Amino acid sequence: MNTWVRPILLVEDNPMDLDLTFQALKEHSVANPIVTCRDGEEALQYMEEHQLPTDSQIPILVLLDLRLPKVDGIEVLRQARNHSVWKQVPIVVLTTSREN
Repeated sequence: MNTWVRPILLVEDNPMDLDLTFQALKEHSVANPIVTCRDGEEALQYMEEHQLPTDSQIPILVLLDLRLPKVDGIEVLRQARNHSVWKQVPIVVLTTSREN
């Protein structure tokens, strides 16, 4: 049985949204460590560095902003879904956009 706790990966560029998310997770006593990436390029780099199913840094959940600098969230999602390990990780897409 694994004794390590897998992280939650938070991909968000807005400092206020980061703070709100951290606060919400703390208020709900989420025990998992939170790993942050500030843009899509950082998220793709994180995915590249953690590709093995036995890697304890493969997140249990990804919270992904759609509107990111450098590489947008849609591309991050596309690449995650095309990877044998990352396609098994639940991804929740977040956005504050009012566009349809």
